[in-house]
Amino acid sequence: MANRIHFLNTIWSDCILIESKGKYALIDSGSDFYYPMIKKYLNKLNIKELEFLVLTHFHNDHYGCILKLLDDFKIKNTYLRAYSGHDGTNGNGTFANDEYRKSEMKTYKEIEDKCKNYTNFSPIDDNFKHLDFYDFHFDILSTKENTIRIFEDINGPLYHINKLSENYESISLFCMLDKVAIYLAADITDCENPTLPSIDRLNKKALLEIYDKYHIDKINIYKVAHHGVHDSNHEETLKLMRPDYAVVTNTDRWLKNYKTIDSLISANKDIQIYRTDWQKYIFTIEEGKIKIEAIAEDTLFYE
Repeated sequence: MANRIHFLNTIWSDCILIESKGKYALIDSGSDFYYPMIKKYLNKLNIKELEFLVLTHFHNDHYGCILKLLDDFKIKNTYLRAYSGHDGTNGNGTFANDEYRKSEMKTYKEIEDKCKNYTNFSPIDDNFKHLDFYDFHFDILSTKENTIRIFEDINGPLYHINKLSENYESISLFCMLDKVAIYLAADITDCENPTLPSIDRLNKKALLEIYDKYHIDKINIYKVAHHGVHDSNHEETLKLMRPDYAVVTNTDRWLKNYKTIDSLISANKDIQIYRTDWQKYIFTIEEGKIKIEAIAEDTLFYE
């Protein structure tokens, strides 16, 4: 059986379905707005059970559908990145106040409790380094709980100041499959933070860790970090990456505000870029070859 990655068409939202040996798992669950489409697609594939669901970080565009998925599908294992409770901006990038943080913490506790009751639950912490799923063997990158440590650092510039985004908590995932280098970057940041070295250029650090471990010098399939926002896709990092294929969970309506697409093309003039606005994409990896199938959004709603 072939191995596949299904990038569902959830704009500014991540929901990635992994398929191997006839089994399925999810990386993030998409915004709650998209649940009817997500559920219909899983039903179309006759999926009754998911081997796992991993939440890369605690923003609604990644955790939004998990409670409904737990109601409608059997999920064997869940892996959650805990909510820090100290973010200064919300999932929309605007100011987060105490009321927002209190509401998010309540939602996180609800999700955690339901996962513990319905599934085998594991927290994502510093020791969570690997996740195996049949032919997929993922390295989990950027696992340190940066926000809490910076908040509690009495000698640091943000001691007891709620300023950072939960994107500084985002893990990313890498897999070498049939000599194909697959990097699913979730919302990992790539901002320059010289005064806070622990969160300086996280995407670049993760990439260099991959290169050192696997002795490679390029990425074949890149799930573009943070929906193509340039602060998560430093031009230098993309030049190091030189991806052959890039999947951006966004649309040109917002991507035109960033330089990421131009930077991807500059990094590799032959790159193929896919946006998950009107279509979803299935990447099949078999014997080192990549086949891509596009399915229009209308087929999901009106078939």
